Amino acid sequence: MSVTFETATDVSTSRPARPAVMLGVAALGFAINFWAWALLSPLAVRFRTDLKLSSFEQALVVAVPVIVGSLGRIPVGAMTDRYGGRIMFPVISLITVVPVLFLGLAGHSSLAGLLVGGFFLGVGGTAFAVGVPFVNAWFPPERRGLAIGMFGVGMGGTAISALTTVRLAESVGLKAPFLLTAAALVAYAGVAALVLRDAPGARPEHRLGADPASSGPPAQGHLAGIGAVRDRIRRVRRLLGLPADLPENRLRADPDGRSQQDGRLRAARRAHAAGGRVVVR
Repeated sequence: MSVTFETATDVSTSRPARPAVMLGVAALGFAINFWAWALLSPLAVRFRTDLKLSSFEQALVVAVPVIVGSLGRIPVGAMTDRYGGRIMFPVISLITVVPVLFLGLAGHSSLAGLLVGGFFLGVGGTAFAVGVPFVNAWFPPERRGLAIGMFGVGMGGTAISALTTVRLAESVGLKAPFLLTAAALVAYAGVAALVLRDAPGARPEHRLGADPASSGPPAQGHLAGIGAVRDRIRRVRRLLGLPADLPENRLRADPDGRSQQDGRLRAARRAHAAGGRVVVR
């Protein structure tokens, strides 16, 4: 039986990803999704006139995507912890395309359509819960505040919506702002799938289509180095009174009366907790 340490390596790309690029692409996705999320608010007055809505109904049309987007950040944040921003950014963007097209092509003609479309449009507002942990993982603690602040510039997507939606609806047609936003979301989803990478030190333990049993925890800090972890394993062996070579054919009871193999397993567990992945053979 032998204990070896395997470091977590990024096999998704042969070139190292740069934090500044990841930050820029994440902020762009944040802005585009927030642009979509805020499409109904600038058109609320027009909807009230065309559909003869009451003040309460007009407020409800505006409030539904905001409420869904705010509460939806809880499950989306949990899914980001599990699958990572590289997967979640394209997924959220593509899901948001559906209500945007629905509202632009048919949903805008009735109150029920606006409420149903607005409910699912709230998914766009959950992009915030994807971007914050994604960006945070790419930067050291002393730079995370600045990085998150720069990512927050993506909230300007609501300003894009306020400045362009009404003008496009009046000059081109009511469908125009929705079709343009849907095209931007699809284009971004493709870019995100090609460019985004999860930070090497904060990769999620489980991936879509991956075997959870074969996944190890991410390496942490300087303990991720092979030499550092091997030193840790040697210290654990000395503390447990184990021989350095861990021979296969020797069985000696330790002071607690447990076999030497049990001691080896305890050493493996301690090394596992230190970071990286331990394989016991």
